[in-house]
Amino acid sequence: MTIWYAQNNSANINSANMWNDQPAGAGNFLTWENRAAGDVFSANGKTAIVINVDPGVGGVSGSVTLSTAANGGTAGGMFSVATAGNLTINAHISAEASWAIQTSGSTGTLTINGNVSGGSSDYSYGIYHVSTGNLIVNGNVSGGSGMYSFGVYNYSTGSVTINGNATGGSKSNAYAILNNSTGNVTLSPTTCLIFGLSATPYAGKAPAWNPTTGYIKFYTGDSFGQSANTIFSKKKLLINPGSNGGYGS
Repeated sequence: MTIWYAQNNSANINSANMWNDQPAGAGNFLTWENRAAGDVFSANGKTAIVINVDPGVGGVSGSVTLSTAANGGTAGGMFSVATAGNLTINAHISAEASWAIQTSGSTGTLTINGNVSGGSSDYSYGIYHVSTGNLIVNGNVSGGSGMYSFGVYNYSTGSVTINGNATGGSKSNAYAILNNSTGNVTLSPTTCLIFGLSATPYAGKAPAWNPTTGYIKFYTGDSFGQSANTIFSKKKLLINPGSNGGYGS
């Protein structure tokens, strides 16, 4: 496993002389085809790192990690994806001092095969989805330990589908998923929805929150343990839509 540090702003993720095994670029540069499972790609404070190809290895889910944590270098920076077409990323997404991935574009589907997590800094989203296209996460999504450190923040009119568990973070408003959008969020947890790490869970640490006109659609055969409105919000919640008529208030 190697930590690779970005050296350039506004460059494709697979461009030459983009990744070095030393933060300041004094070490070995990565030949893109030689990346390996377990590698970490650290933004190193660089912005607009364009994910134009799958950074994963061998098509294996979560085979690498994209991170905005310092990892021995500079914290912050950002990866970006333009959803003009369909793209699959086989990587875990880990935010820290800034949001890790920002989407843009009007069409297409971005699929993340890996886990997505918010960071310890305020407003450090795992994925900031401002595209009108679709986002699919095949993995678990968790809020962070910073305020408003959402795992996934849906902000435009695009849709989001989470095929995995959603865990609220440990700080106020650190939702796993915030749907501040007219688009819809579909949750299909493999196990359960989990409140943030707190002795007394409350809405700020809820797995998902939906303050606007879109819907959260929740598919489950399990009980909540608490009322659905407590876990999400009192707006636009549908439970098992199509199977039992749904639920909402």
